[in-house]
Amino acid sequence: MDGSLLGNVSGVIFFLLFQVNGFILADVFLVHERRGVKWFFGSVFGSFLLHWMPTVVSLFIGFSAVSNVAALGCTFGLGILATMYGIRRDQAAQKDGARPVQEPFSLPGFARQNWPVFLMALAVIGYGALLATHTIPEMDGALHAGQSTYGDMNMHLGFITSIARQGVFPPEYSILPGTMLAYPFLCDSISSSIYVFGASLRLSYMLPMLFAAAQVFGGIYLLAERWLKSRAKAALVWFLFTFSGGLGVYYFTPLAGEESIALSDMLSGFYLTPTNLVDHNIRWVNTICDMLIPQRASLFGWAMLFPILYLLYRAVYEQEKRYFIYVGVLAGGLPMIHTHSFLALGLVCAGWLLMSLIQRYREWKTDSFLEKYAYGARIGVLIVIAGLFILFGYQSAAGNGLQDNVYFAVCIAGLLVFAGVLFWQLAAAFRRGDGRQLFETWGRLLLIVIVLALPQLVTWTFQQSAAEGFVRGHFNWSNESDSYVLFYLKNLGVVAVLAAVGLVRASRDQFRVAAPAVLIWFIAELVVFQPNVYDNNKLLFVGYVFILGLCADVVIDWLKKIRVKAAACLFLILFLCLSGVSGGMTMAREAVSDYELYSKGYTEAARFVEAATPVQATFLTADNHNNAIASLTGRNIVCGAGTFLFYHGLDYSEQERAVNQMFQNPETSAQLFADYHVNYVVVGSYERAIEGIDTEWFEQNLRKVYENQEVSVYEYAAYLPDEA
Repeated sequence: MDGSLLGNVSGVIFFLLFQVNGFILADVFLVHERRGVKWFFGSVFGSFLLHWMPTVVSLFIGFSAVSNVAALGCTFGLGILATMYGIRRDQAAQKDGARPVQEPFSLPGFARQNWPVFLMALAVIGYGALLATHTIPEMDGALHAGQSTYGDMNMHLGFITSIARQGVFPPEYSILPGTMLAYPFLCDSISSSIYVFGASLRLSYMLPMLFAAAQVFGGIYLLAERWLKSRAKAALVWFLFTFSGGLGVYYFTPLAGEESIALSDMLSGFYLTPTNLVDHNIRWVNTICDMLIPQRASLFGWAMLFPILYLLYRAVYEQEKRYFIYVGVLAGGLPMIHTHSFLALGLVCAGWLLMSLIQRYREWKTDSFLEKYAYGARIGVLIVIAGLFILFGYQSAAGNGLQDNVYFAVCIAGLLVFAGVLFWQLAAAFRRGDGRQLFETWGRLLLIVIVLALPQLVTWTFQQSAAEGFVRGHFNWSNESDSYVLFYLKNLGVVAVLAAVGLVRASRDQFRVAAPAVLIWFIAELVVFQPNVYDNNKLLFVGYVFILGLCADVVIDWLKKIRVKAAACLFLILFLCLSGVSGGMTMAREAVSDYELYSKGYTEAARFVEAATPVQATFLTADNHNNAIASLTGRNIVCGAGTFLFYHGLDYSEQERAVNQMFQNPETSAQLFADYHVNYVVVGSYERAIEGIDTEWFEQNLRKVYENQEVSVYEYAAYLPDEA
């Protein structure tokens, strides 16, 4: 948990060596990209290798320092092979004069061409500073957290420590022993690969996240820059995404009247920010504070997704056909990093495939319906979808909402229409002789994804999503009381208005790229893919990036039409303030938030457990979400927090009853202790809060192996009767 200097150095070097191999691969395979893009993708490739290389090796020999070193060796072998391939290719290209010549590196020239990079570098530094205050800093012997990390971080810490300490692979839930970990665990195993070398848990947790945050920021910027052909527009997209938030600031002004919230309450309250006011139906959160810091799966998923979308854009719209292969490999590894990102990528692929086929069809038949009425068709589709949602929203607000299976059926009907149009366009492509090209591009991508992703989906994802409460119909995301239009006006603010304008005025090329946002929004508003309806925002935020591209295009174009520079600057400042004030206030609240996560007593007990008990031991503890034994030591506990297990689709009712029974009636629960392989019992403040706990029995009958002012640890194995 605490690590050592040698362990920290070893873990950092191990991580950076994967980054180095990523740079090698990017330099070889992204030969036509500018230098800054190569550096960026070197980091992306390095993180992808660290997600997957140790995973593949550990499937055969278990997860350990040895398996990770072997994975690093395989990675270096891959780098050597790539280098040899690159040398031979360059030699052949030089003979033909086809090798592109890179301009000499110049820092001033790089700065002029990539000035937004420096803004994002400052943002990453700020992100790191915020993350450092939120990731178990020790204060007076206790470990602390921030507002956003008080919840999910406990689960992720448990995954990281249990994978590294127990070495069982594929991993199991340490908070529900014997159950395979179906959650996309690669977002945590990347930290386990650092932790296993003796690095501190805090360093292991934060280091990959810093790189992932930079990859999210860079991926969004590069995608927007390539699409919108403007650094200013791309920088604005990044700003709007980073400072996301709607009009929740209204409730912190006198205009809200009796509903007004004092700023002092915001700075001290728990989730009382302008981007997360559940009582006022404000649910569109700030991406930094509510997504990229607490939700590791979303962070690492987006760190892969947006760079993948950049490569896919280059492949589809700029004819870089070999990029389809790169996209296939990266996409094939995405399901166990973040399943929602994999689904979002699939929807974007479907949208871009249809848009590219329609464009080719219009070029093939210049007198076709699509050529004459494409703009009207776009407006018609948008009006139909918007009208449908407004109608559904009106019925829901009036208390006459339809049943969930009806919404699910509407979604399926819409997808069938989409599929029909897609197959019509595919058939037309084969008629005009584009079949071979499709096989060599989209066909290759699909084949690679199927080969790589299908085993993951069958082994983990489908089993979890088949549980009750996962895929089902549900309308209007997290809206609980407002009309459909009012809800999104409140939550998206000025972006909602600009989005409507942008969708209507977008040029053909711009709309072709942004069209998947409509598909994503249509599906995410009618179907949920997990027990927690709120988590559909992991899909909605991907569509949101494309919407922000259209908004940035509108704003920058308007600015160019303002001839007076002072007026243009004033307009821009007002727009940035209006669109970013809610997000900025949320960041301010997050910066000062501080909560004790693990008390001094539980932290000291965890240190003892880590140092003096077998890694495969099972502990009987309370099921509090901030369980120090599960999170900090990687040991198994009989049953963890239902707030984690329920939303993973797991039935933990028997284990929950068993925990209460063993604490309340330990004398008659010998068989339960045996069934759940309990080796140690923890009795601390959380356990004493269990109604009816028989603490005297543990004190009188079990050997106490550790005690401090708050927590006692008993060894149960010595008491087990032979027949148990």
